[in-house]
Amino acid sequence: MTFEPSITLCILVLSELAALWIIWRLWRSGDHPFFKVVLSLLALLPVLGPIIALWIGNFPPRAPRVLQDQRRYRADVHDRWRSTLDAPPRKRFYRWRELMTKHRNEDP
Repeated sequence: MTFEPSITLCILVLSELAALWIIWRLWRSGDHPFFKVVLSLLALLPVLGPIIALWIGNFPPRAPRVLQDQRRYRADVHDRWRSTLDAPPRKRFYRWRELMTKHRNEDP
């Protein structure tokens, strides 16, 4: 009895080797365990599974703490502009100009 490897068998073996590598890479990451389990099961599907798991599981790295929004429930933009908005028209212009030159390099 001779065994002749076919192209289909080679593709399946390469697909599962890629799935094992993706699973190994996924479980070493700092992602949530739910994503690890779901993407591991998805990666075990033949041929398209590793491609889809690699595509979905390639999460961007977290932003540094300085760039994260730590005050999401506070209207800090409105607080900054409150004195300008409540001022009479002429003072409003001067306060607006002061705020725009003072904070011109900040992101909106």
